[in-house]
Amino acid sequence: MTTLIADKLPALALLDNERQVCLETFYGDTPVTLDNHIAFTITPSQDVIVGVRLRFGTYCRQNHCHINIEMANSQQRFSAQDLVDNEYYEFVFPEPVAVIANQPLTVKIYSDDVDENNMVALWCTQTIPARVPLFPAINLPKVDNPQVTIVLPVFNQAEHSLNCLLSIAACDPEITKQVIMINNGSTDVTSDLLASLPDGVDIIQNPDNYGFLVACRQAGGLVQGEYMLLLHQHTQLLSGCLQHLIEMASSDAMVGAVGSKILYPDGHLFSAGGIVFNNGSYCHYGHMQDPTLPTFSQSRETDYCPDVSLLIKTGLWHHLGGFDERYVPMGYQDVDLCFGLRQAGYAVMYCPQSQVIYDAESDATISPEQAQMSRAHFVAKWDTMLDEQQVSAETPIDEAAKRLNQRAYEQRREQEISRYAEVENVHDLPDIFHYWSNKYLLPMQQTLGFNNANAFFCQYMQQVCEQFPDQICRFVSIGAGNCDLEVTVVEMLRQKGVNNFLMECLDINPHMLERGTQLIHSKQLQDHMKVTCADINAWQTEQHYHIVMASQSLHHFVELELLFNKIYDVLHPQGYFLTDDMVGRNGHMRWDEALALFNPLWTELPEHYKYNHLLKRVELEYENWDCSVDSFEGIRAQDILPLLMDKFGFDLFLGYGNIIDVLIDRCFGHNFDVNNPQDLAFIDKAHSVDQAAIEAGDIKPTHMIAALTRDKNRTPRTFKHLTPEFCVRPV
Repeated sequence: MTTLIADKLPALALLDNERQVCLETFYGDTPVTLDNHIAFTITPSQDVIVGVRLRFGTYCRQNHCHINIEMANSQQRFSAQDLVDNEYYEFVFPEPVAVIANQPLTVKIYSDDVDENNMVALWCTQTIPARVPLFPAINLPKVDNPQVTIVLPVFNQAEHSLNCLLSIAACDPEITKQVIMINNGSTDVTSDLLASLPDGVDIIQNPDNYGFLVACRQAGGLVQGEYMLLLHQHTQLLSGCLQHLIEMASSDAMVGAVGSKILYPDGHLFSAGGIVFNNGSYCHYGHMQDPTLPTFSQSRETDYCPDVSLLIKTGLWHHLGGFDERYVPMGYQDVDLCFGLRQAGYAVMYCPQSQVIYDAESDATISPEQAQMSRAHFVAKWDTMLDEQQVSAETPIDEAAKRLNQRAYEQRREQEISRYAEVENVHDLPDIFHYWSNKYLLPMQQTLGFNNANAFFCQYMQQVCEQFPDQICRFVSIGAGNCDLEVTVVEMLRQKGVNNFLMECLDINPHMLERGTQLIHSKQLQDHMKVTCADINAWQTEQHYHIVMASQSLHHFVELELLFNKIYDVLHPQGYFLTDDMVGRNGHMRWDEALALFNPLWTELPEHYKYNHLLKRVELEYENWDCSVDSFEGIRAQDILPLLMDKFGFDLFLGYGNIIDVLIDRCFGHNFDVNNPQDLAFIDKAHSVDQAAIEAGDIKPTHMIAALTRDKNRTPRTFKHLTPEFCVRPV
């Protein structure tokens, strides 16, 4: 058995053709007995070895055992009887041994005939570690016209700076980056770190610690990117951090700055945006709470975001003059900057999809005196805006957060109303969708007794009307929009001879409900239908409904818990809550496991199939776009099914679709031709991959059709084994 001695080297010298030493180690200080096969790794500097020089310990006696030396397929055997204790001895090989210069070479040395009276030791020395660069290579090449410039002031604690840089290099490689590091007079090995960095990092050297605020101001003149990311050295960027910040910042010209979800290393939340009180004090929203809670997982406008990780449009940074120097060395500069943006009419947004780890305990802090002075400067500068904050320092945080969320909700609400003010057909889908649904979705639906969502709604409505023939059964549609689907269902009921019902269409958008009213009157259905314009958050009713329906509307709601509580309360004990909706990832994104299946399919498609008709762009690489960043679209889609399972029982459940959605929806579906056999074959292939993965549980459905009741003990009818429990994605 051979033992590799990794931490020692023999006191050995290799001899070249001239019998000169071509490799020598230090004088040995540790004896290793040759009663076993030992091996060392050395690196010769020549191509030919004619012998070795070794130093032995003989225990001050003559030994009659032998020394065996093996290297490069050569084996030599020598007598140990002439060895002198602690002296070097040269072993000359009968034939030169060919080796490869500068390549590692294993040398084995042993004695195969030792006993207690014939024992030899080889003197060895501790291995001298090979010299490696002080810091690993960091891949941050110099680029022209970078998308983002990362401003990173540092002071000592080089290990934090290194980890931050490594995360920057690894984060979102498709985003082109410029990094500006400002060394605030560090006295540790930070200078060595900076000296090892590539050309893609611009460096400013300060003789003293000028602080974060001044350092960021110094960097302003070097910024080349359209966006600036202000970053603390004690952070590490997680995957997608930059991409999501830039997507949100570019989604609206009036978004001025975007902040990340900031996590402590132990997983607790440091900040989900900030709340500023009318006395000028502030707090980090969600501090030390569970970052996965829904209230911290919604993008929204906020009072400010910490400059721990804050993206601002470069032009606005220059327009505002950067951080205000009255807060030097630091304190309130980020709150002040965000107030400046808000005063100029720009929104400061919190982006929960962008996440960073922040070791706050290692970061610099300011004295109470400095904090008090900074706050005084802030109050004096922004007294008018502070009067409008509406919450005092005595306001409970949850209540203050409601105010903050309400402002964001109202903004989204107005956007939603405006967006659909002129949209007359919200259900229009590409032809390829109908090819897929007729071939694959229809058979699933037929196993459960209906042919489409309209027939599903009609089936249950007819059932309750027949169950209560002497009553006027009450139906309400949540998020009815233009009421066209509701009109279709009502016409189907009347064709079946069902007339003992009244359908109420509820929506927040008066423009859409006006079109719905016109449609109802044109069809002469006003005896069976009425419209109600109301925000579900403020909706109050004493009425009980035999049917509550929600068709493609649940994924537009923020306050799902409130909505489901209200539906539960107004639902008749023997009634049904019917829904046809999206239950995939928020913003209709794909989870990583779905992308792993989808991306190979995307690479097969020619470029002209990759034109996004909604966003007006070609996506050579599929962009996992979050469409909830500036609207209610898919705002909490991933929470719908778990919350329904917690509140209701299921009478029927059909879960379907995932990666196929991308190919057949309004974005890319128009690129496929239902008269092209190759296009149909590709859709067939994509569906096969999709459905197999869903049934295996590898990915979860993004759509559902479900009939729910207040009875949680129901056993639902399902397609195959795809129960709600099977289809919900674990957190």
